Amino acid sequence: MSEDSVTFDKIEHTSIRDTMRHQIYELLAAGELQPGSPLPAEKELVKQFNVSRPALREAIHALVGEGLLDVIKGKGIFVSRPTPGLVVRKQLLDLLLVEGYIKDVLEARKILEPEVAALFATKATDQDLQRLEDILDQVERGELTSKAMWDFHIEIVRVTGNSTLVKILQVVYEMVLRIEEVTDDEQVIVDHRMLLDALKKRDPDIARAAMKEHVSLWMRAPQYDFNSHTE
Repeated sequence: MSEDSVTFDKIEHTSIRDTMRHQIYELLAAGELQPGSPLPAEKELVKQFNVSRPALREAIHALVGEGLLDVIKGKGIFVSRPTPGLVVRKQLLDLLLVEGYIKDVLEARKILEPEVAALFATKATDQDLQRLEDILDQVERGELTSKAMWDFHIEIVRVTGNSTLVKILQVVYEMVLRIEEVTDDEQVIVDHRMLLDALKKRDPDIARAAMKEHVSLWMRAPQYDFNSHTE
């Protein structure tokens, strides 16, 4: 397949990485991309996505880390060859939500993320905390939608240095995003700033408790009416 035949939509005020991932999955599902297919050249991707070159490179680096893309020096950017995770990931997300297991997904967050936050508290640098601050500042200024809050949580788990936790929670967040509506509710920012204030204390017990409360509040949001889901 020629890389010139692949086109992407512009990215509008959301996570570049998440948008790229979503569009690649959609193109794979439609048969317009195949594992091993080349993507357009970096210059063309910058134009198609309407993003800066550094932002594009950062997103590509993240997707390489997830195993979705490969960068081959002197040749270009390619969709990764089939692996069990790449082949079933999108289908697994769809299946779990269709079968009504979102409640289980949310409960998994409540189990995993407090311990992730505790580990973050022992490992975070000033730069790590600043990245979280920057995400909230960008959302507050309207430069990103509240969907970028998931980047906030990915940054927290990334700092743990545990690649398995990163992959597990990336899938969990993708599953939640399938049903979550984008909102510019100021309370979303307030809640995350409260969590960040707790993380800044670098105390595992405080971080654990704050994340547990944060996830519990989030699970009580109106859109998560579990009466409509199959147990």
